[in-house]
This record gives sequence, structure tokens and C-alpha cells, in this order.
Amino acid sequence: MTGIVLLSHGSHSLDQQRQMEIIRKEISFRFPHQLVRSASLLQGKETIFSVLEELNGLEVQQILVVPCFLFDGIHTQKNIPELIRSFCSCHNSVSITICDILGKDPQIVDIISHQIAKKISR
Repeated sequence: MTGIVLLSHGSHSLDQQRQMEIIRKEISFRFPHQLVRSASLLQGKETIFSVLEELNGLEVQQILVVPCFLFDGIHTQKNIPELIRSFCSCHNSVSITICDILGKDPQIVDIISHQIAKKISR
């Protein structure tokens, strides 16, 4: 079984937490045989370390970390890889892969275009 971690920047905002939970449930629906969790890099209820610990405790062999960021920056280029390396140095029985940021997917242009079209047609 694979663990999937949807990693956001994090926020104290309940709206942001609810939005992430909606996305997590939708991803869980699309990948019913995987364990899908959400985590925050800086703020929020579930930190990346606590979620990785949980999945490791469930003896998940592979974990995919999906950075829910549009652009590369210090968090995606430095902080997240360092956190993952630090975790793996203490937990060598699990393989962790960091997926590309959302902004690298060409479909992001379709999403942005859709949002623009919704407002233009009004």
C-alpha cells in the first residue's frame, strides 16, 4: 500500500483546512486502495512529521508527498527535501518520493483559463 501526503503551506484558517479536507477526500475517492493524508509544512493540525510517522507506523512501504504549491521556492526546493531527508535518516524502511509542484503540470493553464472564463462570461 502507498501513502499519499497532500502537503500544503499550512494556515490557522479554518476555511483553508476545510478546503484541504475536501481535496483529501476527493483524492481518497480516486485512490481508494491508498492511504491519503493531508499535512502542513508550517501551521495546522497535522504536520508533515506527524503524518509521516503515522504512515510509517502503519507499515506503508512507499509514501508520495504531493507539494500543493503553484511555484518553486524555498519550501519546495530546500525545506521539504531537507525534512524528507531528515525523516528518512531515522526511518530507512520506507521510500518517500516528492512529486512535482502543481504549477509544473500543464493542466494548471486549463484550470486558470477556466477561472478566467467563468468571470468573463458574466
